Amino acid sequence: MDQALRDAESLLKGPCLAHARIMFYREAIEATIAARDWGRTSAYADALESFMHDEPLPWAQLVASRAHILSEVAVAAGSERLRRLARLREQVSGAGWNSALKEIDAQLVQ
Repeated sequence: MDQALRDAESLLKGPCLAHARIMFYREAIEATIAARDWGRTSAYADALESFMHDEPLPWAQLVASRAHILSEVAVAAGSERLRRLARLREQVSGAGWNSALKEIDAQLVQ
């Protein structure tokens, strides 16, 4: 995974379409969540937010929020973080992003 992420990051340094960068960040976030690499998960979420700053998309904001909250809860769960995660679950479910619910639900059960 590490080498694949480095290779993709180096490709993004050259010219590329915006959707390629957006999809890379989403996939990098998912890979680092699966690897429980919470620091990198947050870093990729920050990068996605930074890239989308001038023209935010609700979907990208949801992806980044999910990454940040999952990382925070995994590192140090607290009642406020768990409430934020529960609210996020409602947003993710409402958006129909059912594949993202598995990790959220796993964190809520712990």
